[in-house]
Amino acid sequence: MKKTILISLLPVAIVIAAFLYIHHSNRQIHDNLLLADKLMEEHPDSALHILQRIENPQNFQKENLALYALLLTQAKYKNEIPVENDSLIRFAEQYYQTSKDSTRKAWTYLYIAQVFRDMNEKKKALAYFQKAAIAAKDDENSRLSFLIYHHWGRLFQDQAPYEEGIQKFKKALGNAESRKDTSDIIYTLSDLGWSYVWKGDYKESRIYFEKGIKLAQTVQNNSMLSLLYHHLGMSFRMDNQLSKALLYTDKSLAYETDSINMLPTLSIKGDLFIKLNQLDSAKYYLEISKNDRDFYAIANYHNDMSNLEEKLGNYRKALEHRNAYCTYIDSIEHSERDQNLMDLQKKYNYSQVENDNHQLKIKNQTHKIITLIIVIALIIFISIFFFLYNKVKNRKENIIRAKDALLQQNVRQLQQRTNELLLSRQELQEKENNLRAYILKEKELQEDISGKEDELQHYMQQQQELRDKIFKTNEVIQKIETIRRMDICKKINSKDELVLSKQEFDNMISAININFKNFAKRLSKEYPLLTKVDLYICCLLKLKVPTQDILFLVGINESTLKKRKYRIKCEKMNLDKDGLSLEEYLYNY
Repeated sequence: MKKTILISLLPVAIVIAAFLYIHHSNRQIHDNLLLADKLMEEHPDSALHILQRIENPQNFQKENLALYALLLTQAKYKNEIPVENDSLIRFAEQYYQTSKDSTRKAWTYLYIAQVFRDMNEKKKALAYFQKAAIAAKDDENSRLSFLIYHHWGRLFQDQAPYEEGIQKFKKALGNAESRKDTSDIIYTLSDLGWSYVWKGDYKESRIYFEKGIKLAQTVQNNSMLSLLYHHLGMSFRMDNQLSKALLYTDKSLAYETDSINMLPTLSIKGDLFIKLNQLDSAKYYLEISKNDRDFYAIANYHNDMSNLEEKLGNYRKALEHRNAYCTYIDSIEHSERDQNLMDLQKKYNYSQVENDNHQLKIKNQTHKIITLIIVIALIIFISIFFFLYNKVKNRKENIIRAKDALLQQNVRQLQQRTNELLLSRQELQEKENNLRAYILKEKELQEDISGKEDELQHYMQQQQELRDKIFKTNEVIQKIETIRRMDICKKINSKDELVLSKQEFDNMISAININFKNFAKRLSKEYPLLTKVDLYICCLLKLKVPTQDILFLVGINESTLKKRKYRIKCEKMNLDKDGLSLEEYLYNY
């Protein structure tokens, strides 16, 4: 009898043991999460290490899973590890949005906002910054509140109307001043000043930069002093006060210790010397700054050098730098376009994978429900079997009541699982909506590419204008134009002086190659039978020089010229079948 009672109690003992084990495991996981939270501010790398060692977080209880998602997202940001999507932090949002823990809720909304900001979804980021500020309103003097308004301001900083970002920075500044946090005050003063620069209020921006400089000097923060003097110089530069801009740019360089970080400032200094017409100094600093490996910096270097060489009258070098600038700009645009398309593809692929994971999750949940029903049914069957075996007939009514209670419990569990399945379907619908949004973004990207192509066409037009300028200033071209305008009698009297030398012909060919897309090179390559004199005549015909002037320039008579033109057209270029004159063909070549 005792043996049968012990056997009947065995399932209950197993359930109790499993419950105690799960409770102990959850308690240990929670303690590890609290330890990571404690280390987060001063030792974020240690906090990340603890979190990464935790295994199977998907099996956590909702509270532990939410805290784990929040802390891991926070640790990644503090260790400068990119967060590519919002799937992790969403677990924290689902839990804390109905929680009484307003602090955790505010942290969660702050990091969701930052994730959407990094994903360039600014509308969603703004909505979550608003939620974070509301959640943290009871603790406005905390650093959490400062971070909310500071990052919120950063999102508005470079967008009109600029007043929105300025108001958020002022709120962050008030918070930092109330806590007497010097570092936060300096950073906020820098961002406030820069916001006023974007707004075009340079006088107001300098007030904040100067406040930040005084405070940074008291704590001897050289890196911030370099940054603030750099921003102050940029404010004067944009306000066209070039001498003051140069003064504060030099101060910025004096506090900068990293030679690599100096290069952009040296480039700005070179640009200031160009505007001040101190061209030798400009060239010196621009040559130093070209060591910057950043593509934008290299493109900017060629742009500045083009302006400098043009001021010096070196139009050919100016053209070379302008060509290099256009090449780098084109490369950057292609790189950015490819990167944007890759990011878009990654988001699309991630959505596809997430949809597949949700489908798999639904199937797993279905299997778990079926397994749970089978296990419960087996437990009920075993319990009823031993109950009927050991109890007398007068206790059958109690057994039936117990069975009814268990069945009701099963029904409730099935209803709960059904509700979870419905929620999963809603999430799938949201993911489909996100895919449509990605397609719209791709269209916007195509429109942006079209705008960049228009800009590139503008730069190509500038190149052609520069080529025309070089062409017109060529000495031989000017001589040909002078001969065109001369009186025929004067031409005859000085015909020996009018004949172009070999050096002048070569100079003319070089100018024509620059302005007419390598005309002479292409002609010589396609028609190798052409002699040097043939090429000279072809170039003069390309310039539409009259036949009479060609006779003087080449030093031959009209009969010889006709024979040469005939041999060029029919024997060396085989154009007699096309029906075009040699002049028409060369002009359109």
